[in-house]
Amino acid sequence: MIHVRSTYPVAPHKTLEPEQSCLYDAALHPWHFCHHPALGVFRGRLYAMWSNGREGEDEIGQRVLYAVSADGKSWSAPKALCEAFYGVKGINTLTAAGFHVYDGVLTAYVGAYEYACMERLTDSHGFSRVGSQCVDTRLYALTSTDGETFSSPRDLGVALCPNYGPRKLKDGRLLMTGNWAHA
Repeated sequence: MIHVRSTYPVAPHKTLEPEQSCLYDAALHPWHFCHHPALGVFRGRLYAMWSNGREGEDEIGQRVLYAVSADGKSWSAPKALCEAFYGVKGINTLTAAGFHVYDGVLTAYVGAYEYACMERLTDSHGFSRVGSQCVDTRLYALTSTDGETFSSPRDLGVALCPNYGPRKLKDGRLLMTGNWAHA
């Protein structure tokens, strides 16, 4: 047994009771896989986005959905922020990459990549997936001034598939972490 003792003083804390809201019930839809959640605030409303695939994580054709709430409890019906589209090799895979607000504009980031091999493969651990060998990774931005209508995806010319949404640094620059292949 390992025991770690901290000298950091622990102050009494208030326990918060969490509340849950279901934004998308995958059991009710043919698109069953949801992951890469991200939240943002714009004009007093909460925005949620997530990656949404048919069967498994980051499979070919994965799209990005979003929903909006005024109170964090009641949410709009999910809408497609960005549907997968054709790239160089075929249909790509999209990854929700977070929101950023600047100068009255809400920007939604989406990572996109394609697979060089588009067959279903099973790895040495028995995990099966459609697609392998990521190629043509891109970062896209979709913008909105009203929070209702988003622009078409704009290629930012960065080979990045983010793990998390952008974080503003003290000097105003944005930092996004990710990889050139998978998030």
